Amino acid sequence: GVVAAENPWLEIHVMDRDSGRPLAGAAVCLGTQASQSQFGAVLTDARGVTRFRDLPTNPMVLVVSRPGYLGEQRLLEPLYENRVMVMKLAPGGGGPRCEGARSGQSRSPAEGLEITAASVARDRAGDDPRRVLVKTQLSGEATDIMISERPDFQGAKWQSYAAVVPYRLEAAGGAHTLYVQVRRYVKVNGATLEILSPVRKLYYQAR
Repeated sequence: GVVAAENPWLEIHVMDRDSGRPLAGAAVCLGTQASQSQFGAVLTDARGVTRFRDLPTNPMVLVVSRPGYLGEQRLLEPLYENRVMVMKLAPGGGGPRCEGARSGQSRSPAEGLEITAASVARDRAGDDPRRVLVKTQLSGEATDIMISERPDFQGAKWQSYAAVVPYRLEAAGGAHTLYVQVRRYVKVNGATLEILSPVRKLYYQAR
């Protein structure tokens, strides 16, 4: 199927400059010099995050403010790809203000990566009884998957994510417990963050 290219999103993480802790309820305005909230005015969630979607590719003005902190303004280049920005506010007052922000239900790319469904079955393609296929469904995108029969994943390696991945059991027959985890990377201010899913446990009884 053809996937329509959606316009990029911009995600803002707001934190206290001194402590580094996330600031919930910070007002974030995205717009132009003429209208600072043209593309939205929202409050950050409990993790200090908000996200704007389907943005036009033109220069924008970002204003972030919160009572008890010095407001900040940034001029943004046109977005041609998804971007995550970290804004650090200094305690104090004054500075630019973002007016009229309301709480927005935004999902962060840094959240919500989990394995929502998983199963394991014998790989019928070959005659190796130790080969199984691990099937997963995710709540978000992932780039890599790791499968192991050890809870600490000792000796396991990341491999490119696919919805169905072959795995070779350590021994034929008997009962097996598999541990599965997925990950992806997002860029934050030029740094790359690794987003890991919680580990999913699977049980397999070899026939």
